[in-house]
Amino acid sequence: MFDALVRVGLQWIEVGIPKMGGDQLRLLQEVVEYNIERKLVAWNRGVRDDVNQSLGLGFDAVHIGLPTSDVHLRQSIGKTRTWVLETASDLVVYAKDRGAFVSISAEDVGRTDESLLVDYAGRLSELGADRTRLFDTIGIMTPEKYARKLALVKNSTAIDVQCHCHNDLGLAVANTLVAHRLAQWNRVDS
Repeated sequence: MFDALVRVGLQWIEVGIPKMGGDQLRLLQEVVEYNIERKLVAWNRGVRDDVNQSLGLGFDAVHIGLPTSDVHLRQSIGKTRTWVLETASDLVVYAKDRGAFVSISAEDVGRTDESLLVDYAGRLSELGADRTRLFDTIGIMTPEKYARKLALVKNSTAIDVQCHCHNDLGLAVANTLVAHRLAQWNRVDS
């Protein structure tokens, strides 16, 4: 599959999760050694040891997954908004200090408080993160709602935004197309 992605010309390939170990780790080590002219991205939980492992394997681009909704913070990992802001800050600085391209999630963006989303994206941008990924983790967003979240981020910060839409309501393609359309402008209407 990896060879097929390279053959079709993809320039960015998120290849896997080193922390999973086993066969996936062996595959990721082979991919890094493949030495292709593509940007290879390793996916990481919001844990410093995960990011350290990816960088140690030779990845120069990392994605860091962190939840931003109160529901996911409290119920999934037992953490607070302060924790996610501090953890994101620490991990961005850690990876950027090692020369990495840093992409970092706002997971469950559909249920993320808008003021937190603006603070989060602003902090990521100030610290030098290269991109934030707006995850519709549970697939509850309509194109209008997704456009609003995207507009909030694009209008309040200079950070690049990437989409990640789930299809629970059958709207992942529509949400992605709305995001693509909005991405054509520097400032967007909400």
